[in-house]
Amino acid sequence: MLHAGAKPLEIGKRTTLGCVQVSNDAMDELLSWFESEGLLSAAKEVSGELHHALRVPVELRIQP
Repeated sequence: MLHAGAKPLEIGKRTTLGCVQVSNDAMDELLSWFESEGLLSAAKEVSGELHHALRVPVELRIQP
């Protein structure tokens, strides 16, 4: 999973359960691109967070 709102020292590093933290700006850019490509389903709010499901499998490679 990708999570936005990361503390600067956590960005790009694995955290609990193998999730990766990204900046809010990076998450907005990524979600905008996914949306422009028609890859996102409608967002659902879960416990105060917005969750987006991908319509197709996507492989992300995080490079330091």
